[in-house]
Amino acid sequence: MPPARASRKKTNRASAPDAFEVASPDLRWRCDPKRLKFSCTDEIKPPTSFVGQERAAAALEVGLGVARPGFNIFVTGQTGTGRAPVVMAHLRESIEQRKKAGKRGRTADWCYVFNFEKPDQPNALRLDGGEGSVFAGRVAEILETLIRDLRNAFQDETYQAESKRLVEEANGKRQEIMSQTERFAFERGFAIQMSPVGVSVVPLTDGKPMEQSQFLTLSAEKREDLDRRRQEVADRVEQTMAKVHSIEHDRQRAARELAQRVAENTIRFPFEAIASHYKNNEAVNAFLEGLREYTLNNIPVFLQEKGEPEEPVPPQAPRLVQDPTLPFRVNVFVSNPDANGAPIVEETNPTYTNMFGHIERRPYLGTYVTDHTMLRPGAIVRASGGYLVVYARDTLRQPGVWEALKRALRGGQVRPEDPSEAVMPGLVPQSLRPEPIPIDTKVI
Repeated sequence: MPPARASRKKTNRASAPDAFEVASPDLRWRCDPKRLKFSCTDEIKPPTSFVGQERAAAALEVGLGVARPGFNIFVTGQTGTGRAPVVMAHLRESIEQRKKAGKRGRTADWCYVFNFEKPDQPNALRLDGGEGSVFAGRVAEILETLIRDLRNAFQDETYQAESKRLVEEANGKRQEIMSQTERFAFERGFAIQMSPVGVSVVPLTDGKPMEQSQFLTLSAEKREDLDRRRQEVADRVEQTMAKVHSIEHDRQRAARELAQRVAENTIRFPFEAIASHYKNNEAVNAFLEGLREYTLNNIPVFLQEKGEPEEPVPPQAPRLVQDPTLPFRVNVFVSNPDANGAPIVEETNPTYTNMFGHIERRPYLGTYVTDHTMLRPGAIVRASGGYLVVYARDTLRQPGVWEALKRALRGGQVRPEDPSEAVMPGLVPQSLRPEPIPIDTKVI
C-alpha cells in the first residue's frame, strides 16, 4: 500500500505543469485588421465620459446643473486620463440638452463707449448676444450720414442767404453807429482813428490832425476846453464800441442759433432712427443722447473737408480727445453671436492679461495714450454666461492671477486693467478706469 500512494503523488507532480502550459503559437496575440471599424485612428472619437468613474461623471453633472454663484468645479486625476476632453464633451452635451429642453440661456454682448462726462472712465453697454457688432455698425453709419448731410445743409442756398443777411445787417448797424460817432466827434473838432492798438481820438485844426507844436501854442483855457471836448468824444467812442461789440455778439448768437436749428433738423432723423431700435435700453439711449449733444456742440468737426489741415479740437470737445470723431467709435468688447447658447472658453495660458483683459496704448507726440477703443477682454468675461476651463497648476504659477480670480468671482464683476498696475500698484499710472462688467461665469 505505501508504494502505491507514493506512485500516485509522483504522477500528480508530473502532470501539474501540463495543466497550465501555453502553446507557443498562443504566446503572441494577432489582430485581424478586418475586425476594426476604422481605417485610421484619427477617425476614433475620444471618450465622452470618465472610464470607470461613474461617481466623477455624476458629480460633474450635478456641478453643471447648479446655476448659482459660487458653485464652481474642480477636477483632478492622473495625467493622461482625458480629463480635459471629457469635461469639454460634458459641457457641450449639457448645453445641447438644455437647448432641447427649452432651457436656453441668454448670452450678452458688451461694448465700451465714450464717456462724455468722464472721458477717462469709459462706459460699458450691455446688448443682446450678436447685437454688439450691429450697434457699432449703426453708430459708424450715423457718422457718415452726419458728415454728408451736415455739409449739404450748410452749403444750401437758403442757409447761405440767411447767414449773409445776418452779416450784412450787423455790418449796417455798425456802420451807422460809427458814422454817428464820427459826426459827433467832427462837430467837436476831433477825428477817430482805428488801429490794431485801439481807437484814438485826434484833435483837428482846419480839418487836419493837430500837430504837437500847435497844441503847445494853445493857451491854458483852450487846452482845458480841448480836454473837455476830448473827454466827451472819448466817452461817446466808448459807448459806441460797447454797442459795436453788442451788435457782433448778437450776430454771433443769431448765427449760432441758425446753425443750431439747421443742425438739429439735419441730425434729427438719423438719431431717431437708431434710438427706435434701442428704446428699451436706457444705457444705450443715454449714450446716443450724449452723442447727439456732442454733435451739436462740434459742428465744425463735421464740416471739415478731407485733405484740409487739421484744426485744433473745439473747446467744447471733451478732454483726452485727439480724434474729434472718437466718440462715434464703439468697441465691441465681448461678442457672442450665439445668443441662445453658453460660451465655453478654455484658457491654456492663464496669464493675468489673458484672464482679465488689458489696456493697450499707442505712441503719440513722445508719450503713450489710450482710449476706450483699446480695451481688450480676458477669458473670464468672454466666458460670462457660460464656462471657463483653466488648469489650476498653471493658474497658481501666474503672479496675481489666483487672488484676482477669487476677487472677481466674489464680486461678480471684472474690468480690463494694466497688469503692471494690478501686480505692482502705484508704479504705473492708470490712464483709464473702465466701468466694470458683471460676470456670471462657472469656472472648471
